[in-house]
Amino acid sequence: MSNNLKLYNREFKERFLSKYPDETAKFYASVLAKAYKYERALNKDMAEFNVDEIKDWLMSLDATSLASLTTAVSVARQYARFAIEERFVNKLINDYDLFDRSLLNQYVSKVAIEEKYLTKEEFEKLVNLAYNASDAVILQLLWEGVKGENTEEIRNLRPEDVDRINNILTLRRDDGSTRKVQVSDRLIELIDKAYNEEKYYNNNGMSTQVKCNYAYLANTGYVVRPAGKNKKGRVTDQVVQRRVRLLARAFENPFLTITNIWMSGMIEYAKKYMQKKGLTKLST
Repeated sequence: MSNNLKLYNREFKERFLSKYPDETAKFYASVLAKAYKYERALNKDMAEFNVDEIKDWLMSLDATSLASLTTAVSVARQYARFAIEERFVNKLINDYDLFDRSLLNQYVSKVAIEEKYLTKEEFEKLVNLAYNASDAVILQLLWEGVKGENTEEIRNLRPEDVDRINNILTLRRDDGSTRKVQVSDRLIELIDKAYNEEKYYNNNGMSTQVKCNYAYLANTGYVVRPAGKNKKGRVTDQVVQRRVRLLARAFENPFLTITNIWMSGMIEYAKKYMQKKGLTKLST
């Protein structure tokens, strides 16, 4: 369940994880692994951390939301409770119990929040750095507000849904409903490039493989297509998610996520709207 993760006192932590269903255990393991470097530096299991050490660990997480911090502390609290009950650590009090939501709020990284959203200039640079048009078009679609539930509007897009004269896309949801949006010349250009692209290069064109560093894109009739000649139908949401994650890794930008790109585009739209209307404050 945690073979790919570094866990301090692995054997004991795996005893704790074995109490939970596989999916829960995998998630808990990913949280516990975030303490590995700090545990190793202190030569101390996270179940033994005192209040100051817990504070330092929380700061090291660079969390961008209160929800993610609350989840991390919840897992750590359960693990520490188990360690105390099993007498693995010489403690009677679980210091993680002191960290409620009101206290945790101060450990949400202000720097991370500031870097979470992209400016128009930053975004355009990233799109230009995308080696595959099939990836670049996903970024541009998200920026211009095309998403839907589980990226359905992106995955359902076909060339016939593109009005190139008026720059209008007809977006289709899985429930059969549609909506029309006006988009940029840049997006129309990327849609055509992505649809006509024949090869999908691994690792944003920086693959170290001598052979087979690309796969042929399937001719499925959709704009965003799966890699592999024999693939059929539209791509899954997991494929879209994975391509964005791979770009985030290639660009060394952990904040490059589907939600953040989409929200960054919304913020840019709001700024333009305010300038157009002469507003200094945006109301509902």
